[in-house]
Amino acid sequence: MLLRRLAFGIVLAVALTGLAMAQSEDQRHYTINAGAGLTTIVGYDSGRLGHGGNFQVGGGYFFNRYLGITGNFMYNQLGI
Repeated sequence: MLLRRLAFGIVLAVALTGLAMAQSEDQRHYTINAGAGLTTIVGYDSGRLGHGGNFQVGGGYFFNRYLGITGNFMYNQLGI
């Protein structure tokens, strides 16, 4: 079951990467991203930890079409 999910995730990531690369014709040198969400606890630890939240921010610079550098910060808070 876990192996099927992993394989599906890899195939989906490769497919979406190909689509994203096919869309962009113009070259932008900067990139930014941000996200937030709910962190849920399942399985053995669900009775020991409470739900929490998370957020992620990042940015980067592309030197040319194929080479760039990015940095990301992620914070995850769980109710203990």
